[in-house]
Amino acid sequence: MRGIVPLVGAVLLAVGLAGGTGLQTADADGEVFEQQRAAQLGVPVPLMRVSGAGFQAELVIAGKLSGGVMGLPGESVTWVITLTNKGVLPGTDLLVTNTLRDELQVDDADTDYGTVAVSGQTVIFTVPELQAGQTVTMRVRTTVLRGPANGVLVNQVILAGNGPAGPFTQSASADLFVPTDLPATGYPPADDLPGQGEPSVLAVGVGALLAVMAAAGFVWYRGRRVPG
Repeated sequence: MRGIVPLVGAVLLAVGLAGGTGLQTADADGEVFEQQRAAQLGVPVPLMRVSGAGFQAELVIAGKLSGGVMGLPGESVTWVITLTNKGVLPGTDLLVTNTLRDELQVDDADTDYGTVAVSGQTVIFTVPELQAGQTVTMRVRTTVLRGPANGVLVNQVILAGNGPAGPFTQSASADLFVPTDLPATGYPPADDLPGQGEPSVLAVGVGALLAVMAAAGFVWYRGRRVPG
């Protein structure tokens, strides 16, 4: 009988898992745990880890430059944030917070679903509920105020919300490489150009022509004077 009781408990546990009964919880990595109700099984049930079930958030951020833009000061960078539920259960009351560094100026932001609020360097997206398989795309448009010393614009986004297990947090970041100086063109800067600050060839030619005309006029005038 001692060998039969654990066997019965294991069978009941397997049936309970297959039936989807019990309490599910999810951590920040989207890993899901399922615990059967002890009252249904009649024996203590340990916490079990079940991959690929429950609420599983995938958070991604990327910096985008439009054609011909390198990310120099005064140019625009759009940060695209995507949030996808890879699990089978919904998440609720989701907040996606993007606080930008002082190299960037926040111009505006929008989202496919939910609401957005901008306060200084912080953009907060609110997603009421994210169903299984649903994806929400959010955008933050910025202007580069000055280039970072190391040539990398870094932007981090933080997700907080409620899953089947309760509150959770998750983060993602993006690195966007931008030039710290203008690319070399093979031509010297304007301050180093030969002849910079000297009279132009046209000015010298006009001056020489005026001098010749003045000399010729003087000779003609002297030639008209006849001694008395």
